This record gives sequence, structure tokens and C-alpha cells, in this order.
Amino acid sequence: AAIDRQIVGTLEISFRYISIGRVPYLFNLAVHPQWRRQGIGTKLLTASERIIADWHVPYLYLHVLADNLPAQQLYFRSGFVCLHKEKRWFRPARLLLRKAL
Repeated sequence: AAIDRQIVGTLEISFRYISIGRVPYLFNLAVHPQWRRQGIGTKLLTASERIIADWHVPYLYLHVLADNLPAQQLYFRSGFVCLHKEKRWFRPARLLLRKAL
């Protein structure tokens, strides 16, 4: 029997250099619009934390656009806190978030 599979969400993790140095960093969390608000973003975050736990680091970081309230709600519900707001003239304002692992 054939199984119909499709990708409904993605999340990338790596060490990245940001304003505070080289840190474990989440980026490009995306869920297909048809599949949003069904827990997929939360499952992706949880899976990434299990992977990052093997890296033996105390914190996980990400940026979110300051006007992206649905994404902020997801991250805050998942335990992230805002460290500061970054605003540069050449790009939209964004928040630097951190979660203790």
C-alpha cells in the first residue's frame, strides 16, 4: 500500500554567531498554513531540545520578528524569555529569545 507523505513543518538548529557570541540557535521554524495551530510547532521545538540536550549547553537562542505575535506566543508558551529587542535601520525589529535547558 502506498503511503501519502508530505512535509508540514521544518526547523533548523546549529551553533551560530550572534550578538552575544557563538550559541545553540534555532532558525527557520515554519509550519504549512494548513497545519498551523495543531501542535506541530511545539513538537518541532521539543524534538530540537532533545537533540540540543546532547550538546550539553545551558541555553538555546532564537530571534523572532517583533511584530510576529503568533510565533512569540508559541515561543513564550514553550519557555523562552525575551533578552532584548534589536532594531536596526536596515531590517525589521526583532527579539532575541533564550530558553534554559
